[in-house]
Parts: sequence; structure tokens; C-alpha cells
Amino acid sequence: MSDFAKTTAQTHKAIASQLRLYRLGRGLTQNQLTEQVGASKSFIGKCEQQERRIIVGEFFRTCTALKVNPIEFIKRIVAGEATPLCDVSLTDKQVTLRLNEANLKQDFKANTDSIGERTGTYLKAVRKAQGLTMVKVAKKIATVYSFVGKIEGYERRLDIAELVHYCIAMDKDASVVLGDVLELVNTNAITKT
Repeated sequence: MSDFAKTTAQTHKAIASQLRLYRLGRGLTQNQLTEQVGASKSFIGKCEQQERRIIVGEFFRTCTALKVNPIEFIKRIVAGEATPLCDVSLTDKQVTLRLNEANLKQDFKANTDSIGERTGTYLKAVRKAQGLTMVKVAKKIATVYSFVGKIEGYERRLDIAELVHYCIAMDKDASVVLGDVLELVNTNAITKT
């Protein structure tokens, strides 16, 4: 297992644990949360048991269903803070960071794929703005450069833990990148043709 895979596995474990804490804090069963997210019936259970990666669009939708700010969620993960839901407040500003209603009314898969495409496009712009080639980013995360190309072209779905470490490799704060992606998503309701 590569260093990138090991570090993302550790981050994924922390995200799964935090997701469970927030779900329990809202008094929801796994099935209730899965229904609110709009995913297949075992989605939340598999995420919490780390049997399934949580891709970026799914992460946004899950945070919205939990009424938890996704940017704050990731800030706490990066800082290594496991926080019960009672310690998480949603200010008006934080509420506006959640996915808008038009996005939530859309089909789960189409919506999460569209968010993934926008994430890939945004990461490409960030990489170029940082003056990094795909090869340089790939070296920093100890993988082949085609991995970077597949992420940017959305030929490969990027999970939220990988996004955190991908951002670190580009010397970017993952919570800032997530905020920018979320702003792009909220600017126009995503539609998949």
C-alpha cells in the first residue's frame, strides 16, 4: 500500500467516525439518514463501516442532510478533532454553505457525478495556478501522473479523504478548496444532461 493510500485510509477512518457521531447527534438511524441523502439503502452503513469511499458530492449531500457545514467538518478532521454534534453550531453564514435545494432535488448519482466533475475541473485550475504539472502532483502523492489526469477529467471518482491529501500535495487548505467547490455548486444548480 502506498503512503497516499495509507494516509487517505487513516483520514477516511476519521471521517467515518465523525459521520457516525453527527448522525447519532441528530438522532437518526443509518436508514433514515440514507433516505434523506437519497442514496441506496446501505449507503450510510457502508460509509460508517469504511466499506465504501465517500466521494465529494456524496459528502456534500450527507452533510446537508445532517445539517452540518462540510467545510467545518473537514477543518475538524484535518485538525484531528472528533467533535460531538452538540459542539457544532450552524450560523447563518454556515447554513448558506450547504447545498441549495435545487441540487438536493436532483437524482443522487447524477448530482454527485456533476459535483465530482466540477471538483476535477477546479483542482486542475488550482494545480495550474500553483505552477504544478500533473507529474509533480503525482510525485508528491506517490502515484502515477495518469491518476491526476483521471481526477481532473473525472474518469476517476475522488473521495473526500483523497481530496484532503490531494490538496495538501498542492499546498492548499482542503477546507478552502471545498468551500470554493461548494460555491461553484451553489452558484448554479447542477444539471446533468
